Amino acid sequence: MTTPPDPRRRLNKEWLQALAEAKALTLPETLWQRPQVQGVTIDGPTSRDLDDAIHIEATPTGAIASIHVADVAELVTIGSTIDKVALARTQTRYLSRGNVPMLPLTLSADKLSLLEGQPRPTMTIRVTLNHQAEIQTTEIFESWIVSAKRFSYEQADRVCQKSKNPFHEMMQLCQRWAERLNQERRNQGAIGGFYNALGFWVDENGTVLIPDGKLFKAQMIIQEFMILANRAVAHWFTERDVLALYRNHTARAIAPEREQIMQALLTTGSTSLIRQRLQNWLNKSEYNPNVIGHFALNLPAYCHVTSPIRRLADLLNHRIIKALIHDQPHPYRKFELEQICTYITAVNKADDAATKESYKQGTRQKHQKQLQEGGTTAFAALTNKEFCNIVNHAVKEDNVVPILAAARQRLEQGRLSVKSLYLLLIHSADLELQHHILAKLKQRPEDATSVLDLATQQEPDWEQLIHIEADENELPFWLWAEVSIAGQATTTKEPAHHQRKQNARHLASLKWLEAFVADDLVSPAQRQQPEPAVVTTLQADDEPGQQVLPDSFGGDQNFVGRLQELSQSLGSALPTYQVTGKSSDFVCICTVLVHDQTFQAEGTALQKKKAKQIAAKETLTKLQSWIQYNEQVEMKEPTPAETGMVVTPITHPILVSELIDGQNFIGFLQELCQTLGWEFPAYEFEGETPEFICTCTLWAQGKRFSGKAISAKKKKAKYFATKVVLLSLQRAFQSS
Repeated sequence: MTTPPDPRRRLNKEWLQALAEAKALTLPETLWQRPQVQGVTIDGPTSRDLDDAIHIEATPTGAIASIHVADVAELVTIGSTIDKVALARTQTRYLSRGNVPMLPLTLSADKLSLLEGQPRPTMTIRVTLNHQAEIQTTEIFESWIVSAKRFSYEQADRVCQKSKNPFHEMMQLCQRWAERLNQERRNQGAIGGFYNALGFWVDENGTVLIPDGKLFKAQMIIQEFMILANRAVAHWFTERDVLALYRNHTARAIAPEREQIMQALLTTGSTSLIRQRLQNWLNKSEYNPNVIGHFALNLPAYCHVTSPIRRLADLLNHRIIKALIHDQPHPYRKFELEQICTYITAVNKADDAATKESYKQGTRQKHQKQLQEGGTTAFAALTNKEFCNIVNHAVKEDNVVPILAAARQRLEQGRLSVKSLYLLLIHSADLELQHHILAKLKQRPEDATSVLDLATQQEPDWEQLIHIEADENELPFWLWAEVSIAGQATTTKEPAHHQRKQNARHLASLKWLEAFVADDLVSPAQRQQPEPAVVTTLQADDEPGQQVLPDSFGGDQNFVGRLQELSQSLGSALPTYQVTGKSSDFVCICTVLVHDQTFQAEGTALQKKKAKQIAAKETLTKLQSWIQYNEQVEMKEPTPAETGMVVTPITHPILVSELIDGQNFIGFLQELCQTLGWEFPAYEFEGETPEFICTCTLWAQGKRFSGKAISAKKKKAKYFATKVVLLSLQRAFQSS
């Protein structure tokens, strides 16, 4: 029986032939009859395959940006052995153990690389821009270059700061126009090429990238010039109705509006969370001879032409450009391009899968070793995230016993993440540990919702957590948590209740988790409705033991707390406070509604807190008279000045200033409140590392402004939640 040939041996044989073919290639003298162009290269410090050089010059109407790309298609012809190898590899792969080049190094690092001081053939994309960085015209022609300088990103940044360097003026001009190009794209709604204050950026594919080291301004220069060249050529193709390898990118059906995605990029303080969200919202970019458009860049057409040394699609597009320039037939038929696109996608998927599997295998081996060798002391030294990874591995291996002691210790220390709490509560089957976790969740009910919500996302047969509200029109709020498991809705017999709806949700989630551990979940039909609230009319002749207020209020009592406690006990809404005035004369108006009767009083003091206490005390005094003696309390309608409702338009520099990440948003909002006599904002936190959720709430001019943000750190969540509120205030008061 004949053994079939090994395809790897065939590819290796072709690669050896390609090496010999590349070594024999020479640059013909006719190349230097082309127009010569000027430019410099900017790349990584160790890069040898220099695809592109850039140049820019100012004009009275804007600027002319030139991107000179290595003319690989001039030497690598269709059907050659080098071409076959490039088709098989599709791109250069950069690995930790070394690179696997698409083209032989003789070409990619020497004969075609735009090395400093060496003549090289190029394809020039010359783009004329107006002052707003909008494309006016695009010219494409064959050229040749002697690169004036080879810069690393760090060197290019230093040149921009040294006025005596001969390249200083040109590099500064490149930097200014890169910023304009980036801003122009942002104005058009692009999210690709977005830099975030947290230190990550979103590439043209909508993928979150975190640089290994410092992020240089020169990286934005190259990014913007390359995007400019690619979009200009794509437009040049579509104007001529030409078949090419377009780079298409689309959003999924579940993706929110573009403005909401941008808002998420601005306000989400967790890099891992925004990466996950973008992966859920966006499809992967793909090549196709049909133009679909590019969502991340918000462009009707986009393609790749700037990296023909290391990317197959760019090389093929160069061949198409050269055929058009020389008025020759198109080098490819549509079905050939479709086959190539399908093949590139398949190779990329296989590479991604192999990379992920290799990473998973290494991680599994590492965690298994830690599980076998680690004791309580070793586990105690791990960070919350590292220990969570061990818990996750132990659950998958159904071997949680080795980590139980460490888990109990970390639980007592408050060093278990929300994900660890979820995994141990749902999967440990250790009743003692489960009860300890539930006891901890009682202290922080908001974490119960986070745990249950995460469980519904992670468990394969669990569906989204919902909260069902009892049909009651009065306080407190009564809610059940409901989760569908394997298609069957599960809930608790009794609802949870609280004066605040958000707290009632958290307590309902806690009740569900308690019922899950006790195996006491029921179907929705078995819910027990709460007893109707009994409203007691307070009479003057009530027994003293039934009175909820003392005879008098004296000393340094917490009147604000007493009034809140009374409101809750009577089933009433919590009191509201409106503070006006400035230092030395703060006036606070306290208003509370009890059994359809409105009670209002004011307090004046040098400090806001003191004024608030006095107003609460006066309100309590009126309530005391009403409850004990059934007095009719005379109420007057407050004037606009008393309620803090300003008739004239609100103006403040912060309300018209551009908000830039890095500014003190929390201080800005406090300054606004002090200046305009508003109460300071309230902040509420949910969750735990790596996902803190902060909600910032502010009452201003009788309206409620609220903002929510998520981050791995509480401070950042608070910071970005405040920014959302400031943006809302700007929109509200600028429009009015």
